[in-house]
Amino acid sequence: MKMPFYFKGTLLVDFDVETMTKSLRVPIVKLKDKELNTIKERVTCLKWELNRDISYEEVKNALKSFKIVLRNLKRY
Repeated sequence: MKMPFYFKGTLLVDFDVETMTKSLRVPIVKLKDKELNTIKERVTCLKWELNRDISYEEVKNALKSFKIVLRNLKRY
């Protein structure tokens, strides 16, 4: 018998690494290019993946479609 699972995450539409690090109040001295590159390698957003801007309306519509697909999946 397959067990159901629950997944929760964050969907980033756009992301600015430098603004994030400033808002976290990390001292500039502690930030190195390598650390910024590591963040960029570990985080992504829709804008980067699609290579274009995406409106919140597009995101909402895509999530509504995803919801419909999930509801129509055969449950095990």
